Amino acid sequence: MNPSAFPPHPDFGSEWRLRPATELDQPVLVGLENRASSQLFQYISPHSKLFIEDYARYFMELTMFNLRDPRTVVIVAESTTPWIPRGPANVANEATAHEVSLRFNVVGTAVWRLPKNSVRSGQFVVRDVSATVLPRVPPHHRDRDVDPLRQLLCSALMHAGCEEHRFQDKLCLDALIVHQDYRNGRYGKALLDWGKKLAIQDRVGMGLLCSEGVLPYFRKHCFKTVRDFRVPSDGPDRGFTYKWCVLEEGTASREQSTDTHESEEDKVLTAGEQSQHKNIPIEWDV
Repeated sequence: MNPSAFPPHPDFGSEWRLRPATELDQPVLVGLENRASSQLFQYISPHSKLFIEDYARYFMELTMFNLRDPRTVVIVAESTTPWIPRGPANVANEATAHEVSLRFNVVGTAVWRLPKNSVRSGQFVVRDVSATVLPRVPPHHRDRDVDPLRQLLCSALMHAGCEEHRFQDKLCLDALIVHQDYRNGRYGKALLDWGKKLAIQDRVGMGLLCSEGVLPYFRKHCFKTVRDFRVPSDGPDRGFTYKWCVLEEGTASREQSTDTHESEEDKVLTAGEQSQHKNIPIEWDV
């Protein structure tokens, strides 16, 4: 299938645009800048604050896998106004000769998992991907932040829910990340709408896994809950619940009659698909 068959990247004027990801550095640094706010991520990786190097290595490997994976599509929002790394993203500067004054233009990214046996498989693969400004984390800095028993439990529960509702036959939202300095409602919605157009164009369902806190956001964007994903806790919080959601039928006609302007800031968005490396879903503010 010709790549031009993908939904067109909308023209948002001269200030920003959507485009396919072609590099490793910028999507990873946006993620490191924001840190994981997901309750599920914190449950599986309770020591992430102690082992920033492991956390950075995880995002490097996950993003590289996504760019090379035939069934994964990575789209980025690129602004003409750059941002400068700070906080956890500066772990890069501890292991490279690059200065803190480096500036980046990718302010958001969305990761989509294509349906099984999709004719689009392999269409947006970036094979020659490498890191130029990312942290060179030592190989032994791996998974020290993870609780392996919690990881296995969540992986099993997620697999069961995915099989029951045939998420492998849907276009699934794996991750949606918008840099904290650019949360004005435009970038997150545009990235989400791009995936909706792809699902409608290919006549496939669309699914995701989200927390109870962000469920109102997805309901506003025509998603409905099909199953609860309950995570039992071995701590004082008594567990928590996530939601398997799917895009409602008839969304295409409703979307055409909806004003594309967001009257309030989109606050939180989620990621549902587990990574190959840690099986950890990621949730971000947008």
